[in-house]
Amino acid sequence: MRLTSLSVLISVTAFAGCAEAVANEALELEVSAGVSTLLIDRGESLATTNNELGLTISRKTSVGDVYASLYRITPLGGDARAFDEEVDYTIGFRGAFADVEYDLSANYLTFPGSAEETSLEIATEFAWNHKLNPGFATFV
Repeated sequence: MRLTSLSVLISVTAFAGCAEAVANEALELEVSAGVSTLLIDRGESLATTNNELGLTISRKTSVGDVYASLYRITPLGGDARAFDEEVDYTIGFRGAFADVEYDLSANYLTFPGSAEETSLEIATEFAWNHKLNPGFATFV
């Protein structure tokens, strides 16, 4: 539990320090932190209780937004050792054309301190600006 607390403290400090680095008006910064319970990702339970931290830096262009993200999931609680910590690095592009919003990204998934292999995931998402808000997402 002590290593997990230290890991969370280091992540929060790093995220807070990034705000000064992106004070430029052309860049946007989004920082998020939360605790989730019973987080299930693609049918797999990631832990009973998790600390989730996220950092996204984006820049608007004439055709859409370019962004880079860091997302960290740290298991908490008595059963935390049974689950892997996960740190994901993402670069992507999102925009809109007519009534369709799209997001294309490459996600590098890592599992520090675990024998779990890293992976590269290519993702696409399309959402139609319609009353029912239909969407379509793929992950390769």
